[in-house]
Amino acid sequence: MKVKIIPHHNTKPENILKFIFLLICLFHFNTIVNGQDKKDEMGDFFVSNYGRAFLKTNYLNWSVIQDPDGVIYYGNSTNGVLTFDGQKVRPVLDKDGEPTRGNGRALLKDSKNTIYSIIGRSFGYIEKNQFNEPIYFSLSDDLPDQDEVNSTLWSAGVLNDTIMFQSEKSVYLYKDKKLLSVEHFENVLHTLNVNKGGAYLRIWGEGIYKLIEGKFKYLPSSKKIFSENRVDEQYSLDNGDQLLVSRDVGAWYLKKDGKLIKAKADEIDDFMNKNEVYVGGSRLKDGTIPIVTNKGGMIFVDNKLKVNALLTKETGLNDNHITGFIQDRQGDIWGTNFGLFRVSFDSTMTYFSERNNLSGAIQDITRHNGKLYVRTSEDLYDLVPKNNAFEQSKFEANIVNELAGWNSILKFDDQIITTNNYSIKTTKNRNTEVVSPIYRTNSTIRSKVNPSIIFSSNRVYGLLAHQYKNGKWNQLKLKNQDSIKPLNITEVSPGKILALTADGVFIYSYKSDGQGNYVKLTIDKKVVKSNRFFMETYNDSTHMLVDSLKNYYKLDLKSNKAILTDIELDTTIVPKEGFVRYAYNSQSKNGWTLSKSGLFKTHFDVKKGFLFEQYPFYKVDISELAGGFYAEGSGESEILWIGSQDNKLYRYYPELAIKESRLKYKAIVREIYTNGEKAHIKLGSLPFKNNNLSFEVSYPVFGNESKTLFSYWLEGQDNNWSEFVPDFKKEYTNLSEGDYKFRVRAKDASGEISEEGFTEFTISPPWYRSVLAYILYFLALILSFKQFGKYQAKKSYNKAENERKNSELAAAKDLQNRLLPKSLPEIKQFDIAAFLRTSTEVGGDYYDFFESQDGSLYAICGDATGHGTPSGMLVSITKAGLIGLPQMSPKDMLHELNRVVKKVDLGILRMSLNIALIKDNKLTLSSAAMPPYYIYRANSDTAEEIQISGLPLGSFNDEYFDEITTTFNPGDILVILSDGLPEAPNLSGDLFDYQKLKDLISTYGNKTAKEIIDNLVREADKWLEGENNPDDITLVVIKHN
Repeated sequence: MKVKIIPHHNTKPENILKFIFLLICLFHFNTIVNGQDKKDEMGDFFVSNYGRAFLKTNYLNWSVIQDPDGVIYYGNSTNGVLTFDGQKVRPVLDKDGEPTRGNGRALLKDSKNTIYSIIGRSFGYIEKNQFNEPIYFSLSDDLPDQDEVNSTLWSAGVLNDTIMFQSEKSVYLYKDKKLLSVEHFENVLHTLNVNKGGAYLRIWGEGIYKLIEGKFKYLPSSKKIFSENRVDEQYSLDNGDQLLVSRDVGAWYLKKDGKLIKAKADEIDDFMNKNEVYVGGSRLKDGTIPIVTNKGGMIFVDNKLKVNALLTKETGLNDNHITGFIQDRQGDIWGTNFGLFRVSFDSTMTYFSERNNLSGAIQDITRHNGKLYVRTSEDLYDLVPKNNAFEQSKFEANIVNELAGWNSILKFDDQIITTNNYSIKTTKNRNTEVVSPIYRTNSTIRSKVNPSIIFSSNRVYGLLAHQYKNGKWNQLKLKNQDSIKPLNITEVSPGKILALTADGVFIYSYKSDGQGNYVKLTIDKKVVKSNRFFMETYNDSTHMLVDSLKNYYKLDLKSNKAILTDIELDTTIVPKEGFVRYAYNSQSKNGWTLSKSGLFKTHFDVKKGFLFEQYPFYKVDISELAGGFYAEGSGESEILWIGSQDNKLYRYYPELAIKESRLKYKAIVREIYTNGEKAHIKLGSLPFKNNNLSFEVSYPVFGNESKTLFSYWLEGQDNNWSEFVPDFKKEYTNLSEGDYKFRVRAKDASGEISEEGFTEFTISPPWYRSVLAYILYFLALILSFKQFGKYQAKKSYNKAENERKNSELAAAKDLQNRLLPKSLPEIKQFDIAAFLRTSTEVGGDYYDFFESQDGSLYAICGDATGHGTPSGMLVSITKAGLIGLPQMSPKDMLHELNRVVKKVDLGILRMSLNIALIKDNKLTLSSAAMPPYYIYRANSDTAEEIQISGLPLGSFNDEYFDEITTTFNPGDILVILSDGLPEAPNLSGDLFDYQKLKDLISTYGNKTAKEIIDNLVREADKWLEGENNPDDITLVVIKHN
């Protein structure tokens, strides 16, 4: 019986579908916030905070905008304007090619997507040059003397493509980068507020002006209220009115006829006054009004000025001082403060954390009498929903104060029974008492025959029973209490308890007083040696016994047998080992499975087996999750509560999430380099000498952007798309002449594959393969006949020359042998072995070891391009450079070696190198374009692959390298290698493969370092079938004793 899988396929989305879904999500968001019952249990939205170090900024950021490609531009107090494309931060440059400096106070764009900015006392626009670099061009520098900017520039706005810049006493109006007019005022201008309903100035001592037919006209009705009071933010309403908000006098309506009316908004008036409302003016796409403050974060209100949500430090921001915001093309909010933040207003998944007083790994979850209970590794908590948007939902502890396992909560009338490490306890109205102080109890169930009785499994004392009678708990003495030691129990039918033990599976048949007898279950066609089984409950009445190989047995309680079924489970969905959680929802009749492969709606039938339907689940890393998994509700209101190991509880609406139509965006080619120098983004035709190319790409889709992967295809060289990799840099060396098309696509954290980006170029042939060269070759051929006689004379000379070269080659071979360590380090805590086999007389591979006085060990493994004498020279240079370096980190060693190799300048020769530093139980790794490291972890009996991106030594000047630090515990094994073994071809042209190498390392993890190498070399020789490998094979193995 096979398992059926129904994958979730997104149809090709259109803008209208995305917009409709956004409205649905935001409607649902409003409903959740304003609703009752479980809808008050919303949790926090996902917030990504980007700090100053990452953003390369100082102090406050003031402005943010998104360009048509999705790249985020942000203005900083001192560093001008910078960009972030999801992979890398880059500065906006000035016309001299230097990073902009000054206060990036404002960013905006017109309908042609031209970006305008204020930087210090200058304003202008940003355009990309031929290198695809954003360049800032000043408009204010070209102003006539009488209009020049001589004060601080505060704000800017755009209305119908008219761009407005405001200084302390002037407003400058532009369109299509051309000056329309300048207006000067006597009094100091406070704010310029621009929205789709118009452009407004507030002037100290006067009031409000409105832009009418290209001139700002005074509104006399504003004098009384706003001549001395601030207008901090201003919004255009659907009825044509303007909403004015002020930290001084609260919210007011400016009617279409010019009248001012006080809005009834006591709640937000108090909030704005207390927290100093600051800037704004743009409503969200669904009409929500965001109000920004200096001290209290942001609030989101509807047209009736009712607060829907609050975004503060308590709900995920790094700080509450917000200076600006936008809504991006995905519908998310980007805001500026002492960094940047992005808020995903996706109400399909929110979460609770320590901010909500939740502590510990989430082990079990349930709802009882309308209240949500969560059992963590530290305590039992119940959720107290917030009463309004200004409050935070909180979890209250019930003072259980013990460790607990999975499924440790039992509902019992008005009590919650918890099964803990040292006791069984009961909780009622947050009062907790001990039911049983017996140690090592594992699980507790309620009797289906006599609901006043609970049974508990105890691996030391056997089956325990307690009865609640007359308001008290008392232990029942069972006759056969300790005849078996159950690890877990399940009542599979009334009066029949299935008990899993180390000695097999038993059925406990009992009566209403709890007394009963055990019968051992006969396992039909048992295919495993172990007696360890698991019980899975897939719906209200279906129970299946499962062995360690994922074989499924159905229960025959009449004959006390477990009968093997032909159900075959797809281990790509439910692996035989690792994280798997299942929850059954009795309300919706849906089962749900969580595994490392994702989230699946699960339907199970004893005859038909499993039917899996995959649902989107990408905001949370599966490796973070713990044991708690609970499902409730039905239809679009079905909720999955998912526990984390990191003090978090996730709330997920799967049926809403699966309806989301995600827009596909395009991967971008951001920068191109030829021979290390930045090239035009439109390459065109390149001379042959520029045939080493490097591409930097990006995918500006945000939300777990660290998990974005890229696939590449260079048409003209590659046959197909590469595998998806995290590296956003792709290098090609020594390309032949011809026409090429570089293509890139991205895959985001949800698995959605982007539209591809591309660029086309041609590499011209070298001069010696040009038309002129071939004419010269013809003439040379004629001359060659004349030279034939001379050639015969030189034949003897050439023979002697060959003998000389062979002698030099032998000397080079001897030099390479001398470069290798004469003996391996003998260190008590490490078992070390190494191996090198060259493909020619002189190979390009190299390994070495260096011991330091502090007991640390450096392990080196390298691969020079090509073979023969030139590669041997490059290895010699690298060896000499290493010897001359002081003790430093691996990445710094690579940086210094790169400088040495680049300075020597051996043409197209490059050196790839891995450097590993082992000190105590810590391993520090860095790489210059080498294959991945492999670490065998003894505690998990698996091999781990660590790929570190980096360019070969000698590629570019002043190159810096990444570095990773990890643990290296006793029993762990480090394997460093060149690409000769994983890329060794057999007679069919198939490669040995990195995955196969990783699996072999796991297989040989219990062997010595020398045995591991011997086995790997034997596998390689078997693969090569007697043929010589075209590349050197080098292996370094270090085992921590």
